[in-house]
Amino acid sequence: MKKRHLFLLPILIASFMIFIAPGGKVEAATYTSWQSPGGGFSSSCKVRLITDAQTYTTRATTVDAKLEQNGKCGRIDYDMILSVGNSVSMGYGSSQSGYFSNSSPWKSFNLKHVKKTTTTTVVASLYNNKGAYSNIWSKKIKIYGH
Repeated sequence: MKKRHLFLLPILIASFMIFIAPGGKVEAATYTSWQSPGGGFSSSCKVRLITDAQTYTTRATTVDAKLEQNGKCGRIDYDMILSVGNSVSMGYGSSQSGYFSNSSPWKSFNLKHVKKTTTTTVVASLYNNKGAYSNIWSKKIKIYGH
């Protein structure tokens, strides 16, 4: 009987480390559905925005987000912000920029600027060298104030 309990102990510890301990991020990553950006992008182009969690406790220090596309968009340049409300121009802290052809790297948004509990989104402005322009929003995320 003692061997069985000893066997379960590492599993319980690993479960705690995976689901409870990771810095105040409560849930698994959230994915938007594949979206056609429009705004001059090809009709076969599909993009989605991913955040590393949906709820961020007061212990969380960043919101991490990235973009993916279906490979039919070519190079996409982007600016991402942790939006104040659903604004495409006002964000908590600085914006993150770059470009990608398949998947962008994870970009981090510092939560020290979020003073009150809020529900918001990450907003990405997408554009390319042919003049296409569009915005895409993450699923809503809840951030408990710092």
